[in-house]
Amino acid sequence: MVEHNVPFAVADHFSPLLKECFKDSPTAQNYKRARTKTSCIINEAVAPHFRKELVMKMRTNPFTLITDGSNDTGREKMNPLTVGI
Repeated sequence: MVEHNVPFAVADHFSPLLKECFKDSPTAQNYKRARTKTSCIINEAVAPHFRKELVMKMRTNPFTLITDGSNDTGREKMNPLTVGI
């Protein structure tokens, strides 16, 4: 989900989709990951690992910082910061 910038809300529909597509798979039938659990896994388990890895690479390699405020939509203002290594 993160790699393709898919909203966490899609996770609410992913479980039923797997069950429909793979009716003969016990793994698919037992898969239960909605938005809350998915966001918790990504934000609390996966993100810290990759953050530490990124910091280690930034300490030993040249890097660039890129910011883009052009995606502001409506009331919500976003100003993402991207690190290029």
